[in-house]
Amino acid sequence: LLEKVCKFDMNINHNPGLAVSVVPTLTEILTEFGDCCGPGGGTGAEELAGGWTEEPIALIQRMLLRTILHLMSVDVSQNDRLPDSLRRSLTDLLRATLKIRSCLERQNNPFAPRPKKTLQEVQDDFTFSRYRHRALLLPELLEGVLQVLLSCLQASTPNPFFFSQALELIHEFIQHRGLELL
Repeated sequence: LLEKVCKFDMNINHNPGLAVSVVPTLTEILTEFGDCCGPGGGTGAEELAGGWTEEPIALIQRMLLRTILHLMSVDVSQNDRLPDSLRRSLTDLLRATLKIRSCLERQNNPFAPRPKKTLQEVQDDFTFSRYRHRALLLPELLEGVLQVLLSCLQASTPNPFFFSQALELIHEFIQHRGLELL
C-alpha cells in the first residue's frame, strides 16, 4: 500500500518527496524486524512482533525489502543526479543487512547434525517453511543493493558528475563491509 501511495505521489508531483521520507522509516522497520529474529530478540522486538512466529516476520521483512528497493530504484531513475537521501538509504540498508546477517548466524542451523531423535520429534522440531523466508532474505537484500548500485552506474553514463557520485556509492558499499556479505 505504501509503495502504491508513493508511486501515485510521484506521478502527480513528478517528485519522489514522499518516497524520500518513507524509505528511511521502512528501512528502520526492516532493521527492527531483524532484531526479532534471534534468541532473546531486540529491544523493540516485543512491541513490533509480539506473538508472531518466524515465518511471518521473515515474510514481512522480504515484503518491506522489495518496497524499499523499488522506491530507491524509482528515485534513481527520476533524477539526473544522485540524491543525498539515496546514499543515506543505501547505507541504512547495508547496516540492516549486516544486522540481519549476524542475526541469522546466531540462529540454529536447521541442517546441522543433531542428536538422534524419533521421526515424530524431528517433525515437531523442524519445519523447513519456517526457515525458507529467512534463508532467502539475505540473498534478496544483497541482490537488491547490488541492483541499486548498478542502476546508479547505468543512469550515470552521460553525466560525469553523476558517475563520480555512483562511484562514491560503491565506495560506501565497500566501506560498510558490503563485500563481506558476498
